Amino acid sequence: MKAEEVKEIKDLIEESKSGITTLQSELNSKGEKYDSHILKTDEALKKQADTISETCEKLEAATNKFEAEQKTIEKLQLAIANGAGSKSKGELVDDPEVKTAFQEYLLSSKRDFDISDEIHEKNIIQLVKQSYPNMSEKRQDAQVKKILSEGAFNSAGIFCPVTMAVGIERRERETTPILEMATVTNTQTSSMEIPAKDEFISVNTSGETDDRLDTSAAGYFSIKIETNELNAEPMITNWMRDDSSIDIEGEIIRDGGDEFAHKINSQMTNGSGDKEAKGFMNANVYADADPDVYARGKIGTYETAAALDFSAIDLINLQSYPLEAYQVRAQWLMHRRSWAKVTQLRDDTGQFLLNPRVMFEGAQLQLLGNRVRLGGDMVAPDNAGAYTSGQRIMAFGDFQRCYRVVRRTGVNLLVDPYTKKGFVKYHMTTRIGGGMVNYQGLKRLKIK
Repeated sequence: MKAEEVKEIKDLIEESKSGITTLQSELNSKGEKYDSHILKTDEALKKQADTISETCEKLEAATNKFEAEQKTIEKLQLAIANGAGSKSKGELVDDPEVKTAFQEYLLSSKRDFDISDEIHEKNIIQLVKQSYPNMSEKRQDAQVKKILSEGAFNSAGIFCPVTMAVGIERRERETTPILEMATVTNTQTSSMEIPAKDEFISVNTSGETDDRLDTSAAGYFSIKIETNELNAEPMITNWMRDDSSIDIEGEIIRDGGDEFAHKINSQMTNGSGDKEAKGFMNANVYADADPDVYARGKIGTYETAAALDFSAIDLINLQSYPLEAYQVRAQWLMHRRSWAKVTQLRDDTGQFLLNPRVMFEGAQLQLLGNRVRLGGDMVAPDNAGAYTSGQRIMAFGDFQRCYRVVRRTGVNLLVDPYTKKGFVKYHMTTRIGGGMVNYQGLKRLKIK
C-alpha cells in the first residue's frame, strides 16, 4: 500500500468526523428544534454518509491490495528461507507455483508497489540467475537488459511458463522406469564421485590370553558419474501457435517428455558411456561375471540351461543369486514380449506357472514374489519367440542400490521467437548421467 493512499484514507475519515461534530455543535448552540431543521440535517447526514461509504470502499480496496502483496512476499520469503526443492538454503525453489508467483511479483512490483529502479533491476537479475544457473554471465546480463527494456519476461525470448518445463520432466518420469527404479541424485557440478567399498573389515575371535592380531580394513574406492547433455529444438510457425484449435504447447510438452524419456531409458539400459550414460545391460561396459562371485566393474550373469530360450528353472536360479539384503526391494526388468513368454510357461502337467486371474485383475505384475517392470529397451524375442545366443534379456536385483542416476539440472526450456522470423523455437535441454555403483545386488540373464 502506498503512503499517499494511507494519508488520503485518514484525511477522509477525519473530514467525516469533523463534519458530524460541527453539525451537532450548531444544533446544540442555537437550541433550535429538530423539526425546523430536518431538511438541513438530512442533507448534511446524507453527505457525510456518502463520504464515509467512499472512505470504506477505498479502505477495503487498499486493504485487499496490501494483503495480496503481503501474501506473495511471505510465500516467497518462506520458500527461499526453507530452501524447498533446492540443494542449499537461499536458492529459489523449483516449485512451479512459487516460481510463477516470483515472476508475477517482480513484473508487477515496479508498477504496483512503487519500488525504485535500482531494487527492480536487482530483482530481475536475481530471477535470471536463479532460473538459468548454467547460462554464462555475459548472456545473463544481456537477458536482464532485454527484460528491463521490453518490460516482460516472455518478450525477452527465453522465458516461458514454468509449468511447461515441469510438464516435460513429469512426462520423463512417467515414461521411464529406470528413473523410478534407480536412485536419482541432483548435482550442481558436471559430475559426481560416489564412494563405494567391496572389501569388508575382517573380524577375529580370540581367547582371554591370545594375541590380538591386526585385521584388514575395508576396501574403499570412488565411482565417477559424468553428466551429458540431451537436447531437442522443435519449431512451429507463429500461425500454428496463434490459430491452433488444440493446445499446441501442451503437445510439445508431451512429445518432448516422451522423447527425452525414451532417450534416457535407452542410455541407462544400453548406453556405451561415451557422451552418454553407462547401460547396465551393455556387456562392453560391464562385462559378465560368475553370478555367484563378486567382481568389481562386472555384473553377475547367469546363462540359461537350454539354447536360444529360457525356462522356469532359469528364472528361479537367477532370482536366487542376489544376497538376502538385496531381495527385499529386488525387481525384474524385461521386455513386454519376454514377459508374455513368462506368462505362457507351464509345468509338467500343463498348468500355467503364473495365475492369470491375479495378473489381470489390477494387481502389480509379479514373478516369484517380486515386482516386474517392463522396459522397451530390453532385448525382445523375434516373431517366432526365439532369442539369439549371447543376448542378455533380463535383469533382476535391487536397482535402487545398484544403479545411480545423476542429474545436473531438470529440463531447461527456452522459447525463442526471434532467431527465425515467423517461427517459434522451443529449445529443450537437460544434463544427465548414470552408472552402476554396486556390482553385487544386480544379476542378468543371458541366453545360451
